[in-house]
Amino acid sequence: MNVTGLILIDLAICAFIMFFLIGQRFNQWPGAQQALLSGKPSDYIDPFRYYAFYLLYVCTFLVVGMAIYNLQLAVPESLKSSKVFEAIVKQLGNQSYTIVALYLLAMVNEKHVEQWDALWRNHLQVWARIPKAVEEVKDNILFSEDSLAPTPERLEDLRKEMKRLQVEAYWEPIIDHWQGEREKASLEWHYLKALYTLRICKRLRVESLHVDDVDRHENRLHDLARVMPKLDPQNEDVKTYAEELNKLYGYFVESLCKHVIKKNPSKNIQCEALQNLGFQLSFQVVSEIKTIGMAFDCLLCLSLICVITIFGYLAIRDWVGMTCGDGACLT
Repeated sequence: MNVTGLILIDLAICAFIMFFLIGQRFNQWPGAQQALLSGKPSDYIDPFRYYAFYLLYVCTFLVVGMAIYNLQLAVPESLKSSKVFEAIVKQLGNQSYTIVALYLLAMVNEKHVEQWDALWRNHLQVWARIPKAVEEVKDNILFSEDSLAPTPERLEDLRKEMKRLQVEAYWEPIIDHWQGEREKASLEWHYLKALYTLRICKRLRVESLHVDDVDRHENRLHDLARVMPKLDPQNEDVKTYAEELNKLYGYFVESLCKHVIKKNPSKNIQCEALQNLGFQLSFQVVSEIKTIGMAFDCLLCLSLICVITIFGYLAIRDWVGMTCGDGACLT
């Protein structure tokens, strides 16, 4: 194979390692957050913002890779012992871009480096407002009982659902006077909130709710719709049911917020979309500050400083090397 073909293959393999094997780490929660948050970081932000910070994460390793490539650092023993590594060296050479990418892959999985990597990922995710963008809206909805004002067309959808379940005699008066149920924060209101939000998620085909999850939760709510008319208000199960319904409602609201925020990068449009669904947010939406642009200006400057510093160091190193080679190096 000619030299141009080998270079293209080298670059292609290097790009695969950088963007898929190393870059995919950005879509992982660092440290303790794994147990606290559901789904992946990409579920909590719109694609444009996610991929912008994803590229910034990959560019960090590209800068380090440039330094490794130019400094010609020794290859770790763990790589040298691999037969695949030997085959790559034979075909592409000891200082190919693929070797550098493999070096980075081995380095990032080293325990001490992995800690710094997790710290850097955490900073980037915070700057990207992951998961804050979703949690901010979700908490605004959950912490205010008045935040949900069901729309007439979606209330009609609930009436049809109750007729289908043959429990409309009990539930239709409650649906018609939902404001009174909301003021009392009754068990029926907790139920209506959960079913209302689940029906919206189902109709919008929210990505974070799998079909099996929707069916399982919907069947459970259908069972409760039949049980609650026979339930004694003094029964101890009332509190248990209320806690279960609140938990389901919170899960559905979070899933809905993820969907709306992923589909609509603008905060104004996010609020408008949720209001059209019946969720009234208490905070006022002000004109948006271009935080991404500001963050990228700062990070771009930092990246340029790193690149200039590395190239400056390499230039001085090359100059000193040539000087020493001419016998003019002073000690």
